[in-house]
Amino acid sequence: MVRKLIQILLVITCTGLYGCKKEDPAETAAKAFLDAMHEGNYEGMINGSDAEISQLLENTYSTDTLLENYPEEELRQKFEEYRTKAISSQCQSYTIKSSEKDKDKNQTVFQIEVTQLDMDGMETSYTLDDYAEEHKDEFHDAEKLPEEEYQLFLMKSALDYGSALIDKASGEKKTTTVTGTITVTGNNDGTYEVTNYSLSSD
Repeated sequence: MVRKLIQILLVITCTGLYGCKKEDPAETAAKAFLDAMHEGNYEGMINGSDAEISQLLENTYSTDTLLENYPEEELRQKFEEYRTKAISSQCQSYTIKSSEKDKDKNQTVFQIEVTQLDMDGMETSYTLDDYAEEHKDEFHDAEKLPEEEYQLFLMKSALDYGSALIDKASGEKKTTTVTGTITVTGNNDGTYEVTNYSLSSD
């Protein structure tokens, strides 16, 4: 009797009150990409996109690519921490507004709205000169370093400034909203990947 009651409840749940709607795998892929961006998850974005977008991300954010001449571990770690913040700043939140399917191409284009940190606005109120003034003693001391060490100092300072900018924009809730599209394409093996991502200011 109890087992039969449970079975009835499951049927009601799946067909009546709530519905057991299976999410579109293309939408799942789009959300996974945007969630990874929101979390600052570089690898997650790479894994969810096609070769072209992956290459674009690597060119922009790959530690090995950007720091190939800087083997120092502390700098690499600092860059990866900054990378997480920088990626996340581009997607504080998002909403999928609508979608359009092209069955012939097994492709779906999602119209999205994304809230980002307003880094351009923040940069005008907290400039690199402001940062340098706050750390003038460190900059003064660094000028006495050998050239290689001085270049490392400048790289670290640039990352510190970028992180400080993001923190200030976040703390002051300086955001902007943009709209755009994310395109997801289904592959022959049943997997789905982001094949285009484009934003434009409102």
